[in-house]
Amino acid sequence: MVYYDISSSESIEKHAKKLEGSSINDLYSRYGCLNEKNKGRLGLLVERLHFGFENNSDERPDFPKAGDNGVELKVVPIKKIRENKSSDMIIKKEGLSVKERLVIKKIDYFKLAEEDWDDNTLLPKITLLLLMFYMYKEGLNVVDYKFLLVSLWTIPEKDMNIIRDDWKKIKRKIEKGDAHKISEGDTLYLGACTKAASSSDRTAQPYSEHEAKPRAFSLKRSYMDEVFNSLYKKRSDRKEKALLDTEMSLKEKLQDIFEPYIGMRVDEIEKQLEVDLGTSKQYLNILANEIMGVDSEDNIEEFNKAGIKIKTMRLNRKGIPIESLSLPTFDYIELKESDWLHSELYERLENTKYFFVIFDKIGVQNTKKNLKLKKVKLWNMPAEDIEKARPVWEEMHDIMVKGKDGKGIIKKVTKNGIRRTNFPAKSHRLSEVIHVRPHAKNKKDTSPLPDTFDMQGYTKHSFWFNNDYIAEQINA
Repeated sequence: MVYYDISSSESIEKHAKKLEGSSINDLYSRYGCLNEKNKGRLGLLVERLHFGFENNSDERPDFPKAGDNGVELKVVPIKKIRENKSSDMIIKKEGLSVKERLVIKKIDYFKLAEEDWDDNTLLPKITLLLLMFYMYKEGLNVVDYKFLLVSLWTIPEKDMNIIRDDWKKIKRKIEKGDAHKISEGDTLYLGACTKAASSSDRTAQPYSEHEAKPRAFSLKRSYMDEVFNSLYKKRSDRKEKALLDTEMSLKEKLQDIFEPYIGMRVDEIEKQLEVDLGTSKQYLNILANEIMGVDSEDNIEEFNKAGIKIKTMRLNRKGIPIESLSLPTFDYIELKESDWLHSELYERLENTKYFFVIFDKIGVQNTKKNLKLKKVKLWNMPAEDIEKARPVWEEMHDIMVKGKDGKGIIKKVTKNGIRRTNFPAKSHRLSEVIHVRPHAKNKKDTSPLPDTFDMQGYTKHSFWFNNDYIAEQINA
């Protein structure tokens, strides 16, 4: 017997909170309910054992009679990460983070093309969410996962405005016959994540003969981190700057903030802002934060929710970035064991949006008087370009799989002791949009290698966006 009122969101939340601090096993093992038939995803077990209903294909919310539009139940895994005591996020200080994006519902390309925002099948699924955050631990049976926090949650109006714009961007691509070009990086909070049993799965789309990857609507992991953080501790504990108002998009607001400084030299901007940033390597990043009125990008609410990264760059006289754009160092073992669609690189290219703050170098010397703010641009990698990055990743994957029995890592060692690798450099035939190069403090700064090698570790490397490719993108 389940004791809660299916028409009351408060009653549903109160009943759900009985699982806080406990696992399914803690509450239901004594009833003998955990048999073979109950094995499966945690969400299904919560629905069946705790709330007393079976999973179904109904497009309505899980509790359709509750509230004005129903309540949708979602279980959300939390993972342990390294504690960051200097973070402004309470969860990061305590070493917690949402493990993955929150998948809402599968996208029907044909149906979505005919829908309007005010009357679509997504809205009922996100209007009122019952979020049940649990602690994920690899190797642990799902019935033993402990629930950390349970709460009803309504998407704030300013967030819903962004989600509406995200939804419209996805719909526009479908209307143009470009469903096969959809990328999670296209949007800020609401993603269209791949939802397929294998990387070869494809489905039909309207307005085009090209088949597209099956996708589902999801709230991005970075956004869910913010949701979890706000529920974990009161929002008043946070000191963040919200850039957005209800009248302007994030892109418009950023353009509006930086517009007064476009065309000014760095030293002139410093003078106007009444700051002296010194000459550290990060002074352009600090300058961008000063213009936005924050201590760091981590203090910008919308950037955190959308997973936006600030990148400052200097252009030479030909309009090409002086340096290629680096991504974080990669894990050699992950390269070997992953497949393309589940790789760190694919996830990063699909989900990360960049805010480029671009400076022209107008003189020979690297001084503040020789750098002028040219423009700003919000950018994500187009889906077709992500596919162009795939051959470079596959080349690295093959090198890690073959190990010393294949080409190995080191191609030759020069007379000066410099090691030349088989990694696809910028000049490599496959390196159309990205390449691989070192990303270490020195030769001793290494990462572990897979057991296919007789060396234990090798100098840290990372994928880099080609500077000429970035030049094309910022001028597009």
